[in-house]
Amino acid sequence: MDRVRQPGDGRIARYAIEREAEKLKAKSAALRLRPDLIHKRIQSGGTMVWVIKDPLARTYVHFTEQEHTMLCLADGKRSLTQLCSDAAALFVPQHLPATNVVQFFAEANAKGLLIAAKLPSSAKTTSRWSNPLAIRLPGIDPTPWLGYLDPIARVLFSPFAIVAGIAVMLVAVSMAVSRWSVFAENLSTAAGRFDLWVVLVLAIAMTKITHELAHAMVCRKLGGQCTEIGVMFLVGIPCLYCDVSDAWMIPRPWKRMLVSAAGMIAELMIAAIATWVWVFTIDGPLRDVCVTVMVVCSASTVLFNGNPLMRYDGYYILSDAIGIPNLAGRANALANDRLRNFLWGVAPVYSSSVDDAGARSIGLIAYFIASVVYRWMVYSALATVFYAWAKSHGGGDLALIVIGSLLMSFLVRGFPRWFKKPCTQSRSSDFFSTRPGLALAGLSALLVAGAFVPLPRSVTAPSITQPQSAETLVVTLPGRVQNAVRGGTVVQPGQVVCSLVDDDAAQHRLSMTTRRDQLVSTLASLQNRRGIDSDAASTIPATRRALDETEKQIKLVDRELDRRSIRATVRGVAFDPERMAMSPVRAEDSQFWSGTPLDLDNRGARLDEGTTICVIGDEVERDAIAYIRQQDVELVRVGQPVAILVADRPRGSVRGVIMEVATSPANEIPEGLIRSGRISDKAIDVLRSPYYQARVRIDHQATPLSVRMIATVQVEVESASAWIRLRRWFSNAF
Repeated sequence: MDRVRQPGDGRIARYAIEREAEKLKAKSAALRLRPDLIHKRIQSGGTMVWVIKDPLARTYVHFTEQEHTMLCLADGKRSLTQLCSDAAALFVPQHLPATNVVQFFAEANAKGLLIAAKLPSSAKTTSRWSNPLAIRLPGIDPTPWLGYLDPIARVLFSPFAIVAGIAVMLVAVSMAVSRWSVFAENLSTAAGRFDLWVVLVLAIAMTKITHELAHAMVCRKLGGQCTEIGVMFLVGIPCLYCDVSDAWMIPRPWKRMLVSAAGMIAELMIAAIATWVWVFTIDGPLRDVCVTVMVVCSASTVLFNGNPLMRYDGYYILSDAIGIPNLAGRANALANDRLRNFLWGVAPVYSSSVDDAGARSIGLIAYFIASVVYRWMVYSALATVFYAWAKSHGGGDLALIVIGSLLMSFLVRGFPRWFKKPCTQSRSSDFFSTRPGLALAGLSALLVAGAFVPLPRSVTAPSITQPQSAETLVVTLPGRVQNAVRGGTVVQPGQVVCSLVDDDAAQHRLSMTTRRDQLVSTLASLQNRRGIDSDAASTIPATRRALDETEKQIKLVDRELDRRSIRATVRGVAFDPERMAMSPVRAEDSQFWSGTPLDLDNRGARLDEGTTICVIGDEVERDAIAYIRQQDVELVRVGQPVAILVADRPRGSVRGVIMEVATSPANEIPEGLIRSGRISDKAIDVLRSPYYQARVRIDHQATPLSVRMIATVQVEVESASAWIRLRRWFSNAF
């Protein structure tokens, strides 16, 4: 995470300044500037300005030369009337109204710069929790142990080290560009190796720690101090932050910009070193780590940290480059000022520290619009990811309620800044007959109407593909594999796909055959002797009955043996079933098998009853079997369109339609869905939270989808308003 700098020089909200002005007018005591404040004259935007550091709140406020002189008039001896008179003399020949002077000291009082103000000792603590998406935990003062890095800093900041670093980065860029195809292939390989995630996380963590230490070391080298290093949670992700706010006290702007850029420079240097290592290593874990570090420390750090539209390194570089401290705060204050001017028609508040008139005001408004658009793009992306995650776990409607609540909270927080009645407005005027009242009524009507407008919605569920018109062949009687077709073979109806043999049944048939042959021989002998041996003639009927009984037993055994010959009933391709791994305990036993029953290595292996031999179906066309949660299955209907999200296909390119929805829960979940993590084994409970199967007919694909491919389906169900979704969520929850 990037460093934190809190200039604290943004304009206070208009209505807050008006309240402070009323308080100052009501007080009879003279105003006095706090003696513990630290004053420093620095260069900003080609002019000299004053920075006042509040050692209690650790905030920094910027003033022009005239404003600083006017602020120093508050010596505790002058009354508010005298301050207005003496301050007006500072701006001669320009006219400075007394109202502007009162508002100026009211803003200084609100910032805690005057003795009359309440000391803002808790301001920093409050700001840690002001943004729920970026929560900073209290850190530590690194000053004692940063001194140990001074010898390293002297070496790194030497002219030789700087020139060498630039050379290393330039050569690294040329090597990466010349090997771009190899780099892209290695990056794809590294992304697929999840067994290295611990090493990759540690490598990324070390680069981010180096990033923050670079800020602290450069700030210390250029005369500033690093007051705090700690951990913050950025959208729930733990990151490191480094508070080098003291960089505002550095006189030269190029030095302040160097402090801001130090982290990115350090990461680019790490990326360059990783590039050198990547070039001279072979495929393996080290190369995967180097490729990941190259991406994280180059493209991501420039796009993320170098972006001036959010308060990270690039923002502070731009602020120092154009000479507008607290750029975002001033742009936000100016935009809110213009909006309140439009709503209430009141004069603008006196602008401290920067002249926001003319072309500069247009630039600030443009920056405000760009930053707001970008910020909402980021929020929308986060909301989309959160909604997709919640939807995959059955909480899509709840996620929409949470997102809507956060949106409402943002709007409610903005309303007081825009619709708070100025102190100069008449208390007796009818609010709803004014422009603010009409605007608020219109916004409220839009929000209420939005709650009842039907919006598209979908049901997300995991799925597994299978051939169309699929027939699953299973073992009905156990036996050893004697012969089988290969996976991918086209079979015809009646063709033997896999023949099994049972040793006991084969031995029994052999004994029955031997007995039949003996009885046939005995019967022939008796028939030859029946004319001369009366006993032989009397024995013939019993022998014939025994022979007939043996023939019947042989037919029964043959029928049982034939049941072990598994035949196809439809024409199609024999697709291998899900592969099975052999446990180490069974590896030496030839009776057990691994892979699929159709593999050549499994000839002679024993297959138990219920084992899937193969799936026979269409060679090209596919169906998807979706497993839908009980709370969502009531929304799914036959004929609804479906989008299938396939990892290696463009979004929206694979579509289908619901052909059938089961009326009873599925008895079991495919192992592939459990192993892929789409359905947790802890979530499988047929009685409490059952899943229902829905068959999706996938549209024809030029390149057929793989069989048993795991994917996510999005069923486009009936639209519903936010109010209907809220009612449905409450009915399901309670």
